[in-house]
Amino acid sequence: MPVVDKIEKLGFDSRIHGNNSDDGYLCDFIQDNTNNEISCFVTWQDNGGTKIEATFKAVVEFIKWYNENKNN
Repeated sequence: MPVVDKIEKLGFDSRIHGNNSDDGYLCDFIQDNTNNEISCFVTWQDNGGTKIEATFKAVVEFIKWYNENKNN
């Protein structure tokens, strides 16, 4: 996804993976050397609970966080 590439260019690492013990997928963005971590977990029962759904939700949360913190 192009938006994930842009987030990574801002210095964040992205992780998208399944979590069988919790029946869902996790997507998060982590910035090295800071405490900045934005993540979203969706279960397989949530709106289809796909990796793309988890990624979409995490991107939305990242954009909200970024807009609130970009001037700090």
